[in-house]
Amino acid sequence: MLGQRYRPVRAGKAGRLYLIGMGALLAVLGMVFTVALWKGYWKASETRRWLAIPCEIVAAWIGEGQFSEPGDRRYRLELRYRYDFGGQTYVGRRVTRRDGETRSRGRLERMLSVYRPGTKAQCYVNPADPAAAVLRHETRAPGYTLWFPLLFVVGGAAMAGAAALRSGRLRDPRAR
Repeated sequence: MLGQRYRPVRAGKAGRLYLIGMGALLAVLGMVFTVALWKGYWKASETRRWLAIPCEIVAAWIGEGQFSEPGDRRYRLELRYRYDFGGQTYVGRRVTRRDGETRSRGRLERMLSVYRPGTKAQCYVNPADPAAAVLRHETRAPGYTLWFPLLFVVGGAAMAGAAALRSGRLRDPRAR
């Protein structure tokens, strides 16, 4: 080992192309997830710009259905609330913008105890479309996790860029 001369090794084109491809793939996938999280954050933030209007719950019940496989029961909170906006009376149906079904009837029963008929509440009305209203804002958690897919964007771009700039220079295999 001592006194041996090293032979420079040329960085292979296939290895560079692999690193460029993997880096680009990581960056693109990170960007796709970043855009998806940003859209979720934006939609959740949008209702916070809507007007807060007093409303009254007029009907509330738990809807039950079989939406997929036989025997797979799903439940959904069905609400009707009345509110006045611009001199007109509207009836809203949504708790949040993304109401959906759940298997947990207990959770919906707890929500049902909050939204009993006759209860006064506050709903958020879209001034551009007064028929669109919600009782609660959605979480903005997607915006708080944007940093994670951005790590893949930055790391993937750095990997692809470093591999592309390497362009076949001679290197010492003992060098770090």
